[in-house]
Amino acid sequence: MRHMSCVTLSDLLSSTRNEAEVDVSAMKINGLTIAGAILAFAFSYCLYSVFGGGGAALAITALISAIMFLAIIFLQAIFIKDTGRMGIMLFLETVAMFLPFIFYVSSFILVGVAITYLMMLWGGVSGKSEMQQAMKIKIFRLGKFILPKAITAISIFVAASYISFFQDQNLVISRETFMKIVPTVDAVAKFVYPNLSLEDSFESALTEISGGENLNKEQIEASRDRFGRLIKLDFDAKESLVNIIYDAYKNYAMAIPSGQKILILVALGFALFITVRSVGAPIYWLVALITAFIYEILLALGFAAVVLETRSKEIVLLK
Repeated sequence: MRHMSCVTLSDLLSSTRNEAEVDVSAMKINGLTIAGAILAFAFSYCLYSVFGGGGAALAITALISAIMFLAIIFLQAIFIKDTGRMGIMLFLETVAMFLPFIFYVSSFILVGVAITYLMMLWGGVSGKSEMQQAMKIKIFRLGKFILPKAITAISIFVAASYISFFQDQNLVISRETFMKIVPTVDAVAKFVYPNLSLEDSFESALTEISGGENLNKEQIEASRDRFGRLIKLDFDAKESLVNIIYDAYKNYAMAIPSGQKILILVALGFALFITVRSVGAPIYWLVALITAFIYEILLALGFAAVVLETRSKEIVLLK
């Protein structure tokens, strides 16, 4: 007996439409969430380590993690059809980002984390709205609706975590972190005095500034007293310049009233936000390029499929 089935074009289009409106692979959705949470945590942990005195390697790792995390946020907006589910995913990733700073909780970081989450969610919702209006999925066009908001979110988190981290330390960075800044300042100082180093003692530096003239003990002590009154610090002339400068900075930072410290931290945090957001402008194109590359690979590997809706619109489906 032959069984014949007749499928009309209307039935086929209806089936495609219904399939496009739901996520059919929870495992793949969870995989995106796990990848996003790991990258968010890695970025935040490296950032925390940089604040604590970490070197250039940690800063580069933080940047790479942030770029890949932004790519995951972009992919989530493409693949996840349900806005509520995407919101949950972004919330979990935001929590993972917050974890390294859990012992530095303050109103600054709590507000910063909340704004970070809302900005990322706004970016994802904007991207989904654009996908619903567009006939074809164009990654670089779609990125204009997602990435600027996501990059702003990351910049806000960096600024908020910075303020909270140093608020607990009364504006005082560690001696190790301060020492990492010395080579840059030292290079600038050598433009004026080529033979001068911040590692030199005050006595040696005084001789260099005096043109190599040998100064007697009285002259050195008089110069030490004048400089000590200027920076409000009593020090030994044989102590290195870098230690003298750090001790003076520490004393100054500790003496600032609490209200003024908050204002200084907020100003520094705002400057950091502007800096990170400015760096994010060229990174936008890199993230979009990486996302497009990953997107095409995932389609080729069968992670998702592109189908046509009733008006010949591309829809991405998790298979």
